[in-house]
Amino acid sequence: MIIGKKIRMVYYMKYISNICLFIVLLFSSNTVLSQNDMYRKVLSGIYIEIQKDTTNLSRYTEDNEIYRAENKYYFSYIHIDGNNNEYYYSCSNNDIEHCEYISKNNISDTTIVGILMRVKPDISDFTRNLPDYDQTVIEYRFITHKGDIIYQNSELTGLVENKKNIWMHPTRVGLFRILELCPFPFVQYPCKKGQKWKWKLQIGERWRNVRWITWKGTITNKYQYKVVDDDAIISTNFGELKCKIIKSIAKSRIGTTELTAYFNEIYGFVRLEYVNINKSKIIMQLIKFEKK
Repeated sequence: MIIGKKIRMVYYMKYISNICLFIVLLFSSNTVLSQNDMYRKVLSGIYIEIQKDTTNLSRYTEDNEIYRAENKYYFSYIHIDGNNNEYYYSCSNNDIEHCEYISKNNISDTTIVGILMRVKPDISDFTRNLPDYDQTVIEYRFITHKGDIIYQNSELTGLVENKKNIWMHPTRVGLFRILELCPFPFVQYPCKKGQKWKWKLQIGERWRNVRWITWKGTITNKYQYKVVDDDAIISTNFGELKCKIIKSIAKSRIGTTELTAYFNEIYGFVRLEYVNINKSKIIMQLIKFEKK
């Protein structure tokens, strides 16, 4: 009789144990599912957060860990042609849309020598016309040799930052429009050496320009990214920084472009080396950072 009770007790304990295990697995499964449901994939490769509270205008910015609201990033740049001549862009009437190439050795007060990127606190600049806008808003302004900041035709665009990836529009106004044809700065996590990812984008005729290339119809840029180093040390204005080096290439029926990006987990993209559609180069480097 005592033996029977012991056997029933053993079976009872196993039953309770199995129930507990089932509950743990059920909750674990739901947790994984809910995390997967936090994102949707757009543009054939970029993960965007799904936000349920659509009344919160800061919903795509407030949880950023690198590109926080009101942070300011100052970049230098240089344009290098196929003969290794170095140029800046010189603008008339302080209008970034009306610029010409000017030799690095012949700059004037109106020459653009730097780029200021500011992270906006919310998406209110876009929601009036795009109520479903789903990116952090960034603003690009341009700094002259004299130290003035050009406000006319400054640029509002977006970036994506979350636990899946960081993806960022470069500046694409005036002569910087050529960067529309290059790979955009893009990191997918865990961003380990050898990791690869891709996406694609359709680009219309409005981005063509006789200064670099023209075409008819729509092209499809197909981008491939690869982490070639996840422990590189580079010299910057902020000292020696540990960076991940990401090489990327864009291919379409009109040709190829390239980007080598240096990504730091504190400052974000600290150096961008573009190879343009006409084989010229644009090199940008973070030289100053202001944290809110």
